Amino acid sequence: MPLTTRYRDLGGWNYESVLDRQGGTRVHTTGGNDWLTNQAMNREGRYGDIKDVGINVQLDDAHTLTAKLDIRKPGSAGGSRSRYVEAIKFPTYSGAFLGRNGFYDLPATSSIAPAIYQMRDKSFWVTGQAITEVTLKDIQLHRQNDDGTKTLVRDYSIVVTDAESTNQNESLNWTTTGTPFEWLPNIPGGTGKAQVMGNACTNYSPALNSKSTTASCVGGPTTDRTGTPMLHTAPGDGEFTITTTMTGDGRQGIAFGIITARAQVNVDVEARVLDSNGQPRTVEDFAASMEILDDTTTTTTGTSNQNSTGPRTNTVSGSGNPVKFDTSVTGDHAESYSPSWTCTKTDVEGTEQILWPQSGDDSTKPPPAKNPGDFAWLMPGEFIDCTVTYKPSYLTLAKDVDNGDTDATNGPPDFSLRAEGTAESSEHNAVSVVETDGANPEDAQRFPVTVGRYRLSEDWSDEQSAENWPHGYRWTDLTCRDGNGDKISDTELDIKKSDDGAIEEVTLLMSPTNGHTAAQRDISCTYSNEALQPHLDISKSSDVDAQHLAESGQDVEYTLTFDNSEGTAPIAADHIDHLRDVLDDAHLDFDSITSENLGVEFIGDADTPRLHITGTVGAGQTQRVTYSVTVKSQEEDFEQRERADGPLTGYVLKNFLTSRLDSNGDEITEPEACPDPGIGETSKCATTEDAISAWTVHKESFPVDGARLNYGGNTHYVLSAQKLNDETEISNLQFHDDLTHVFKSAGWDPAAPVPGGAKPRGIYFIDAKGNTLNANGEINGDAAAPQPAYGADAVGEPIQRNGRWILESQIIDNVPTNAVTTQMWFAVEAGQQTNSDIPGLEAWGGQRPATGSKYVNYGFASGSTEPVQCGLPETAPDVSTAPDDAQPADQHVAEACRTQHEVNSGHFTIRKDAVGTGIDVPNGSHEQDIYGDSSNGLWNLVGHEFEIRDDVNGQPSENPSRYLCRVDYRPDQQWDGTFTEHPGDRSLDDWDAGAGDESETLNAIRAWNNDQDNVDDPRYPLPECGVFNPQPDDSGGQSGRYRGMNLQPVLGPDEQGEPRDFWLVETKAPTHQMSLDGSQKRSIPAVQTLAEPIAFTMWPSHDGEHIEGPAFYGKRQLDVRDDNGTYLPRCGPGDPATQRPVACVNATGYLMLVQDTVPPALPLTGGQWLGIVTTIGTILVVIAVIGIGLKRRYDGKTQLS
Repeated sequence: MPLTTRYRDLGGWNYESVLDRQGGTRVHTTGGNDWLTNQAMNREGRYGDIKDVGINVQLDDAHTLTAKLDIRKPGSAGGSRSRYVEAIKFPTYSGAFLGRNGFYDLPATSSIAPAIYQMRDKSFWVTGQAITEVTLKDIQLHRQNDDGTKTLVRDYSIVVTDAESTNQNESLNWTTTGTPFEWLPNIPGGTGKAQVMGNACTNYSPALNSKSTTASCVGGPTTDRTGTPMLHTAPGDGEFTITTTMTGDGRQGIAFGIITARAQVNVDVEARVLDSNGQPRTVEDFAASMEILDDTTTTTTGTSNQNSTGPRTNTVSGSGNPVKFDTSVTGDHAESYSPSWTCTKTDVEGTEQILWPQSGDDSTKPPPAKNPGDFAWLMPGEFIDCTVTYKPSYLTLAKDVDNGDTDATNGPPDFSLRAEGTAESSEHNAVSVVETDGANPEDAQRFPVTVGRYRLSEDWSDEQSAENWPHGYRWTDLTCRDGNGDKISDTELDIKKSDDGAIEEVTLLMSPTNGHTAAQRDISCTYSNEALQPHLDISKSSDVDAQHLAESGQDVEYTLTFDNSEGTAPIAADHIDHLRDVLDDAHLDFDSITSENLGVEFIGDADTPRLHITGTVGAGQTQRVTYSVTVKSQEEDFEQRERADGPLTGYVLKNFLTSRLDSNGDEITEPEACPDPGIGETSKCATTEDAISAWTVHKESFPVDGARLNYGGNTHYVLSAQKLNDETEISNLQFHDDLTHVFKSAGWDPAAPVPGGAKPRGIYFIDAKGNTLNANGEINGDAAAPQPAYGADAVGEPIQRNGRWILESQIIDNVPTNAVTTQMWFAVEAGQQTNSDIPGLEAWGGQRPATGSKYVNYGFASGSTEPVQCGLPETAPDVSTAPDDAQPADQHVAEACRTQHEVNSGHFTIRKDAVGTGIDVPNGSHEQDIYGDSSNGLWNLVGHEFEIRDDVNGQPSENPSRYLCRVDYRPDQQWDGTFTEHPGDRSLDDWDAGAGDESETLNAIRAWNNDQDNVDDPRYPLPECGVFNPQPDDSGGQSGRYRGMNLQPVLGPDEQGEPRDFWLVETKAPTHQMSLDGSQKRSIPAVQTLAEPIAFTMWPSHDGEHIEGPAFYGKRQLDVRDDNGTYLPRCGPGDPATQRPVACVNATGYLMLVQDTVPPALPLTGGQWLGIVTTIGTILVVIAVIGIGLKRRYDGKTQLS
């Protein structure tokens, strides 16, 4: 079979083919004995086709090509004359391209004839009807193995070409069952028609850059050809067949060839480095070459393309030949690229591909080709395809934004990142400029850059981003890592920071790893920014000792600290130091105010003294302000400083440092306490609290100062030592009580009954919650059931010394630290000495004190430190005044250190209580101490209205008692002293008994009796009328209670008196509850009037029958009667309400206790009373009260015992 020989272009590219050893015989049908002759072709007659002629070509020692040849003359069927087919030796025709001298490399002495010619014979000229169809079929390539077997080779191509010249009215057509035809360029590496086929074809198919299983070349005018149509096709999946059809006026020549080995080199530029404008550089030109059998193929990209391809087809020897690959780059920044080789080799069977490098990675060097077996040692039937990729160094700029716990919301896109090449590197001059919006590391873009040194910087992406967070951001870190994740060394990355840790300047060296040799770097740099935020902690401290206890006269220095040391942004100081609760106990030293860099101004007035601190506290800085105050003496402004509760707490230096404005822009007033900042939050309020060591003494009594007592009534005295703050310590405490003036009108009473609100004789420690404590500070009782720390023996008895009666307690070494108040309690008996002989009747000259006698008690205390008031005086009180003196008390002794009472006769008191659900007082509340109530009842209700009425046949009279003052009892109304029923219709305007001591009728009677001009009047003396009225609000614990007087006359020794029976009627329900000391009251809803009137008796003034203790059926004492007229037992006024009947009288007979039930507690909370109940609730309460009242009235009288 004739096959193309080696051919080459003048540029030095060589393509080989294997020559058919039989192709050199020139054969005619008239002679010879070769495969053409054997087909019995006759040039003189019509020809017959030849079919299935076997072809067997030994290509080399190991490879054999086999096929079958068909030659057919389609024109014979149409009657055309046969034209013979002839094998022609090169050169075939001087105007040809393939078959002429200069393109092929065929020795001149060779007899090989590689072309198949359709010959021309003028005697059979038929224009355009000379047709010859040549078919190669069942084409196979085998490799002979060492063991004698054969392997079918798949990687080869059959080449079809024009061996002569296709001119006007001539054409060539090809078909293949293999892979689609591809054009083989006559000038390898070329893609245009001139490089592929020159002027050989006027029309052709397929297009140069496409493939097809059919191809054609239509000739044009006769001329010397500058190229030839040349295509190749490889075996497909089935039988491999190629058909060539020559059509023409005469001579046509074709040739076949085989490509048994192929190699291809490709150039790919991964990315072109950026220039100074951030655009790809178009300067560098990238090339790759391969050399086979001394012929070199080179392909280049030029300065703008990203890739190019250089194919090479060859025959190789049976033992193979090396393929040598190489690269080159031209341009100013060639060193910024690194070559990276990857190759594949297809085996002879075309079924397996081998990678190089085997790892699947790439290599900076081409594959080896020194020895057989190396990857680039090309064997017949193999195909090597190598790509060299030029990779630049890459720089990735990423952004990490840490907003921390701030309210900042900026993210990476709000920043613009920049890397600008500099000429600072002595080896490489970087020219690239990268500018990109910030992105997370995983989303950041890689940029190809030249090697060299870069200056890295950042900025805001736009104005809005800059304004999103007013405090800004700080560039805190830059981390650069290479493609392996390793950190870039300090020699390549130079970072300069400011004192606060912010990055000021960064340079990065992108240098090849091998000096000047190009080597890829892939560096990723992450900018780290944190949101700047001030972190201002304010605090305040004083130089008072660790116990926080200051002394009078001490200079106390305060330090205000504005700590922004953890802040990363400056912050304005605009703060107020509230001094109100400091300057009530101290004086500010204005000259002591110092500040580092902040402004301090005193503002406000005496009620709201403040320091205004302004300025700026820089990031990481701390500023301080100091000033001093001088603690006042204990006595200075004592009355104002003794308050127990805020906002001005006496004897405590307490103040607050706050911002001037709150979050709404409103001025902050002085808080009651600093709230705890949340976890991780800065303190926005600071306070100091230092106590001033101080305690005071108060003299008090029950009943309260100024009260009147019947003969035998008890005054319970309490002398209290009270700490003015919790930190004060009291030691060596001793109470001193001067009873000298008391004993002019009263006697010592160690067995006095104890009413509610008083305590038995003893010394008591009381804590802040009202609990009583033992000597060790442990709770031993509460307000309802107090227990002494020391009993009566610790109080002792009064002794007469230097003409004075003095009571001194035992010395208490240390008052428990949790005790707020220490009390000493004892009692005296007004006007008599029932239970003791102190001071003795001789002190009164054998006569009991007269009605109206006053007695004054003075109390003091001493300790390791002196109390603010009521300490032991240098001069003892003046006790020389007479009991009937208008002003018996020594006015030089403070009121807090003395009490005064009066002996009286004929008066009594009625207290209204309530029993029922009561009020649940929350733990820690002082209300039980204040009101003496419990969950079982309420004491001392007020706001109600009582009337006393006479007994008329066992029922209350319609009108108030006849013995009560009314206008017709006035002497000027000619009253004769007889108490009578009211003569007309009831009108309360006729009675003025409710005015008490201010009754005009009573005072008119007293004035008439005191007028000596009336002594001879038969009416003289007129009896005093009775009064019955609520005590005024200034009556201490008795405020609001009803007091009666003169309902029984004082009888002479020889007069016989009778008990008088009365009824107590409640006409209006209570509205409030009065505190034990009468200082405050609270609203009590839904308490009702007494269900029934209370029957009681008032005994005559004579002693009468003695019951027990101080109780007599006489001495104008009271007793309550039941329905049968039986007198109920006396009761203790301090007993719980549930243990008392509806009405009873205390042991001394002058205090009547009445009570009523209350409905179940309303839904009120913790002792806090509602002033208004909702409308529906009010209606329900009213209905309930009416219902209860009616039920009681119809069920009959309440059982009293």
